[in-house]
Amino acid sequence: KSVYKAHAQLYWKLYESKLVENAINVGDKLTINELKNYLGDTLNLKSLLEKGPVVINFIRGSWCAYCSTEAKFIQENQASFKELGATQIIISPQNLEKTTEMAKTFELTMELVDPNRMTGASS
Repeated sequence: KSVYKAHAQLYWKLYESKLVENAINVGDKLTINELKNYLGDTLNLKSLLEKGPVVINFIRGSWCAYCSTEAKFIQENQASFKELGATQIIISPQNLEKTTEMAKTFELTMELVDPNRMTGASS
């Protein structure tokens, strides 16, 4: 019974945070200029967009079964994205060690980005 109560409290906190109302939606403009992948390489979002569409996926981490399934699906369909000229990016807040492990385990070839290493638009 206490698990259900804790779960309900977490949902209520999420609702009160208005996180969903402030979430990024399809078509929204991002103010991010540069991203760093898990290898430390800098990716310039504007340059990537000049080459074609950029598809950004947010996953919690390799420990999340849904996220792992999504990462595997993206990798399995990477050729289709490339045919469309699209760049795939996965943003995950998990630590560098876990991200590296996930990339090796699932043989991921798309860019894996650390959200703590992004820079916004300059004024």
